[in-house]
Amino acid sequence: MSGAWICAAAAFLSASPGAAEPRRAPPVTPNAIDAAIRRGLDYLYRSQRVEGSWRTRYSRTFPGGVESLVLFTALASGEKLTNPKLRAALGYVNGIKPAAVYTRAMRASLYARLGTNYARRLQEDVDWLVRYQMRPSGGWGYGPEHPNNGSRRTRTDTSNTALAVMALRDAEDAGARVIPGVWKNCRRYWMQYQNSDGGWGYEPPSSFRGTSYGSMTAAGVASLTIIIDRLAGADVIGVEEISAGRKAVARGLAWLDKHHSPKINPKWVWSVPQANLYYYLYSVARVAGETGKRRIGGSGWSRPIVAELLARQRKDGSWPDPLLGGNSREIPVHTCFALLALAEARRAVLINCVTVAAGSDAAKQVGANLARWIGTRSKRRKAWQVLSAASPLEAFGEAALLYVDASGGGEIPADLAEKIRSYALSGGTVLVQAKSDDRQAAEATVKALSALMSEYSAAVLGGDHPLFNIKRRIAPVRATGIGDAARTRIIVFDEDVASAWRSGYGEKTRAAFELFANALQYATGGKVLAGRFAVRRGPGRWRVRRNISVARVRHKGDFDTSPEAFDRLNDVLAAAVSMGIREAPPVDLSTGIPANVPLLWMTGTTPPRLTVEQRKNLKRYLLAGGTIMIDPAMGGKKFFDASTAMIRGLFGAKALRPLDVNHPLITGKFAGGMGGDVSVVRFLPALRKGPGPPKLFGVEIDGRLAVVLSRYGVTRPVAGMPPINCAGLAVDDARRLGANVILYAVAERKGVTK
Repeated sequence: MSGAWICAAAAFLSASPGAAEPRRAPPVTPNAIDAAIRRGLDYLYRSQRVEGSWRTRYSRTFPGGVESLVLFTALASGEKLTNPKLRAALGYVNGIKPAAVYTRAMRASLYARLGTNYARRLQEDVDWLVRYQMRPSGGWGYGPEHPNNGSRRTRTDTSNTALAVMALRDAEDAGARVIPGVWKNCRRYWMQYQNSDGGWGYEPPSSFRGTSYGSMTAAGVASLTIIIDRLAGADVIGVEEISAGRKAVARGLAWLDKHHSPKINPKWVWSVPQANLYYYLYSVARVAGETGKRRIGGSGWSRPIVAELLARQRKDGSWPDPLLGGNSREIPVHTCFALLALAEARRAVLINCVTVAAGSDAAKQVGANLARWIGTRSKRRKAWQVLSAASPLEAFGEAALLYVDASGGGEIPADLAEKIRSYALSGGTVLVQAKSDDRQAAEATVKALSALMSEYSAAVLGGDHPLFNIKRRIAPVRATGIGDAARTRIIVFDEDVASAWRSGYGEKTRAAFELFANALQYATGGKVLAGRFAVRRGPGRWRVRRNISVARVRHKGDFDTSPEAFDRLNDVLAAAVSMGIREAPPVDLSTGIPANVPLLWMTGTTPPRLTVEQRKNLKRYLLAGGTIMIDPAMGGKKFFDASTAMIRGLFGAKALRPLDVNHPLITGKFAGGMGGDVSVVRFLPALRKGPGPPKLFGVEIDGRLAVVLSRYGVTRPVAGMPPINCAGLAVDDARRLGANVILYAVAERKGVTK
């Protein structure tokens, strides 16, 4: 739906002088992207004809093609088929028997997204495409009976072939049958059509239109990547042929890195360089989606593309091609490609992949297969990225999971190790494949990562760990977890699971993929992943006028769980009231409590146990004006019950009372109203509760709240990314409550140090 279809009759035209000026681009934000997509879809719906079709210059030669493209675009943009406009278009598409590769391919990609009810229709289109793959070239043209072929019934071009490849891959992922020989022939086609400079043109290198240019080179890279990935798991060609294909992909990527620009279709020579710009930008986005590339052309590809598209959208929501002017009959086609590029650029990044061994690409296929499987399963396409030790730290934080391939053994480079640590401490989950056939090497990997995360402990994961049962119950594999009782931060597999991930989903690899689904559920708490450009909260740089000292209570349990919690509260307070938190060393209540600590924080997942002397010292501290916050980090009942018994033992059974919803600590109306209102909070999914008041208890001494006890977890949610089994407050509400406790403790006690 590019190349010849879009510009066959207009390749030598100049831009219309009456074309509308592009709008000034709004900032690249999720809201701006969503608004642009909405306007674009509304334009498409307004331009639809009564019978469900669109009037374009392709209506006669490619009936159903534009309609399939619009439907495909709408679904990729998040629309539902309940929309009457889409249902009308689908009825139109279902009623035709296309004789064109463009239309059959586009419709197959559409049917692949419509579920099992369209399986028969999908297979029919697949069989048609397979039947009309040209021999011996392995490519596709318009179709043997199509008038655009003229007398050359067996002609082929890269544009039709690229769309056919995408359609067959989509169809196969949806369960359709595609014989491996088709992929083998496709590989031969793209290898033979590649130019010596690494790029691709519209026709063979020796032809008039064989010169390399941007949109066809991007289509070639995406297509050949798909083909090699399919053949690698089908065992129909040799290792040398697979290697040659990957080298050809690398040459194509090098061409794009050298020539890419979001403002033009590079090296297009037959008219203005902006011709087919939106198809080119969509093709670049597909390259990133197929190869895991985060940077194309020397920088990140997604933001410049989105910025260019936002700037070029007209007020009516459309994108006219600069070559054809603002009143051309192809605007719906160009608008679709612009929308598809935006949708691809906005896609959530599921997983970042990095390989320990320099020069190895062992992690690439893992990311591609896992992202594609999760996307197919959830009906929300996911992105993946390949990183290296040289990638910026912020790139690591763009994904829900980090996969580290250490299957080759060897030491983790220091710069990569530091980024793994930062990612894990910020709430990310790391999956590491260790060398599975060398126990000593696997143990060395665990030892190195344990030393890297020295504040946590390492333990072999048992069958009761959520990794093996949080979503689907599966047989445990050999794995070591590094973390605390509240959360496992790094999971090291010394049993080989990566081979199954690399080979792709099937009956033999089902358990390994279900294991990954469990890991994703554990890492995200079941939340929908944020797309690219979502605002990610990180350490801020705010002016801090005063620091408040807070110390954990050391007890015979996991008192130091979720160590980053105070860092998160520091950011909240610094941004809101220019006050920061200085975490003092943990307090052993057997000794004196520093006078400059107005607040103690006692948390954990195992019941706290304090000696008689420690309890006496705690009571003395509270009577003298101190405050203590107590919570079961994960919301565990045993911790809460033990804490309740301890406080009642200190102050009497009636002293510990539920806090009224109008208490100043909850409403924030203390010290002139410096707190936040947490009278209605949200809870994490594990509690299965709707919004309501927090369940807090307290002990008052001389009119001052000295003890705050939460029934539900606060510390783990404050730290961020709480696991799915955390019975606690929602993250933002936990942070607001924590900030209230700290500010209240300070307001009720003088002498806070600077």
